[in-house]
Amino acid sequence: MSPPSPPSAPDLSIDTARGDDRDEIRVLLEEVGLDVPARFDEDRSSFRVLRADDRIGGVVALSAFGPVALLHSLAVHPEVQGRGYAQSLILDVEAHGRAQGVRAVYLFTDAEAGFFRCFGYRAIDPEAVPPDVARTPTVQDTDEGATCMWKQLGTSGFA
Repeated sequence: MSPPSPPSAPDLSIDTARGDDRDEIRVLLEEVGLDVPARFDEDRSSFRVLRADDRIGGVVALSAFGPVALLHSLAVHPEVQGRGYAQSLILDVEAHGRAQGVRAVYLFTDAEAGFFRCFGYRAIDPEAVPPDVARTPTVQDTDEGATCMWKQLGTSGFA
């Protein structure tokens, strides 16, 4: 009698959101307590989707404005949290942005500043956010106490 087989690792991929992902992304954002971005239907292509066995395990969005971008809507499904999916999404969206010419990324976070510091993000004064980013509905709707963070993207894949 042979020992039982270990559980198989999920088949993971990260790619741009598809049209049929709309409802599942919306449900995930709401489930983890994030607001669905005001321009979600028009800006869905800014979302990167982590799929685990053909199910959405997590999402993140990067809304680019030339060389600067806003990172927002990072969410990992509660059933798969703790597996490094958020880290994979951050690294992927940064590489994706870098390939599109993004050189600086801004974000606002209520409680996860320590997590983002691990990726090289630094807290900055919200007044330092470029106007194109500051005018987005996502930033306009941000809670007053949120931490504003920034990261310079290098061209080699490293900050």
